[in-house]
Amino acid sequence: MAGITFSKKRLELLIGKKLSVEQWHDRTMMLGFGFEGIAGDDLTVEVFPNRPDCLSEQGFARAMRAFLGLPARKLPVAKSSTYEVIVDKSVDSVRPFTACAVVTGLTFDDASLKNIIQFQEKLHATFCRHRKKAAIGIYPMEHIAWPISYVAKRPSDIRFQPLEGGKVMSGKEILEHHPTGKTYAPLLAHAEKYPLFIDAKHNILSMPPIINSEHAGRVTHRTNDVFVECSGFHVAFVSQVLNLVVLALADAGGVVHQVTVRANKKQVFPALTVRKHALAPAYVSRIVGKHVSDADLKRLLPKLGHELRGTEVIVPWYRTDILHACDLVEDVAIAAGYEHISSEIPNVATVANESPRVIFARRVSHLLIGLGMLETNTFHLTSKEAQTTSMLTELQLVELENSLNAEYTSMRAWMLPSLMDVLKTNRPHEYPQKLFGIGTAFGFDKNAETGIAEKQKLALLTCHPKADYTEIRQLVEFLLDRLGLVYSFKEHAHPSCIPGRCASVSIDKQEIGFLGELHPHAIRNRELELPVAVCELDLDALFARVKN
Repeated sequence: MAGITFSKKRLELLIGKKLSVEQWHDRTMMLGFGFEGIAGDDLTVEVFPNRPDCLSEQGFARAMRAFLGLPARKLPVAKSSTYEVIVDKSVDSVRPFTACAVVTGLTFDDASLKNIIQFQEKLHATFCRHRKKAAIGIYPMEHIAWPISYVAKRPSDIRFQPLEGGKVMSGKEILEHHPTGKTYAPLLAHAEKYPLFIDAKHNILSMPPIINSEHAGRVTHRTNDVFVECSGFHVAFVSQVLNLVVLALADAGGVVHQVTVRANKKQVFPALTVRKHALAPAYVSRIVGKHVSDADLKRLLPKLGHELRGTEVIVPWYRTDILHACDLVEDVAIAAGYEHISSEIPNVATVANESPRVIFARRVSHLLIGLGMLETNTFHLTSKEAQTTSMLTELQLVELENSLNAEYTSMRAWMLPSLMDVLKTNRPHEYPQKLFGIGTAFGFDKNAETGIAEKQKLALLTCHPKADYTEIRQLVEFLLDRLGLVYSFKEHAHPSCIPGRCASVSIDKQEIGFLGELHPHAIRNRELELPVAVCELDLDALFARVKN
């Protein structure tokens, strides 16, 4: 969650109604946010990551206004314009996508300037994952000559004065010496070229995702018109982020203008289009456990910003958290008030028992923890590149049909890539690092009801200067010995491992996994430098043998 402090007076002005402390506490909590308290004019709340639109005063006031049943403010509509941003192919290997807009007619004072900076920082820290997924730039229009180019150049060819930099620096110097540059340097650490926004007079506006320039990137009280850009790795995501910033600026009195982004194909941003989801009252009633009629939906959905038209719900474009009809059911329950949903004791008598598989998995976990290993829990969703290319393998993956994020496009087929991602994240920490994880892997199975088979896998790795085949084999032997299993090893070829330093693991002549030393290419693909020894086993097969 993000802790944010708003001005109570400005919120009440935006909402159009004054609230008591008790009302602020009650309505904020019922809307699904945390209420920290009010001190003078400062109202502090906790906003969950699923509602990035509420990280600004304008967005929070919009949500609260709808929840209180007050008339909704009109959503901004982008006006067409001749503004253009030209995307060069050089950015394809760094941060390939950008979405842009222009907002005019703004008036900034100390409070509003502080609010927009806070909104940008909170959006970067939460929704944009500390600028890893996307970065936002806001620039005063008076210093910009159109059209703007989005290009990438070598660090030595980049020279400009960054915000608060005090002098002109090269791209590399900014990452090494500027406080903000040092903070976000890992985002460009392995890039041969750094991305830049440059105007028609060859003035550098910024070096995303690091910092704006002093010349063209400082918004002040005199600024009335701004250029807004968002850069990242997935066009749908950067478009969403841009929309959130545009909404806050429009609610602050600005007029939104479209910008044409010319890359492989021409696209116009911002794309302020609503989405539609089918929602039946019977579906809502079944999940909520309370009868919900069409009239109830028509009354409750507007409290969260939606509109019911026939059997379809019109979802506003700023609600990035609505991905499925079930999300709308949650909104209906919030609008109705959870306190109004009565609990019922099911008319079923059962005796609960812990699953033998869970007991077995916990036993395996305890054995490995006893060896000084650290357990990890990772996502089922991952990317095709992480599962295949970076691990030097070719696998048929279960891919998502409508992925909204380039980092999560497929279901994982094996566990080791997920552990390697953890290892990559842990690079700043001390070694040795010994990790293991137990989780579900997904593959195709024509005999399964859904065509998809799920298997429990166990993966473990060790990373330090002396990690090798012998160490990982000793760990596996200890585990199998303690489980009372008779096993054997046989030389094996796995594309992720060094040839001649890999073996298959078998029980009763059934192969259940492999172990070995990870190939140097696979290690470098995760930006690691030390040797890594790995193992992956079929936990379901282990459980079947132990059970027998």
